[in-house]
Amino acid sequence: MASQKKDKKKVIGEVFSEERLKVFLEESSETAFEGDPSYQILLKAYRGLPLEAFRMFVGLYHSAGHSLNPADSHGVPIQEMMAANVSHPGYVEALQGLS
Repeated sequence: MASQKKDKKKVIGEVFSEERLKVFLEESSETAFEGDPSYQILLKAYRGLPLEAFRMFVGLYHSAGHSLNPADSHGVPIQEMMAANVSHPGYVEALQGLS
């Protein structure tokens, strides 16, 4: 069995301040993406933030006027994609708590 090379170090206990999350929101919105920019922003946060930071981010994201359940270019809502990933519980609930 071939070993997989990890491209990122796992950082435990990293603090995500509101200012840092706002920068994350702005950087994500500048990424080139075909489709709903809200989907790309939320997907990047889902993949890159631990649950507690994601909960903080979702409040900022929603306050900025973004959809809480944008769809990808194939029409699949992000909450449906997240719910299918059982290894990351709590993320869908973070979004549903604001709707």
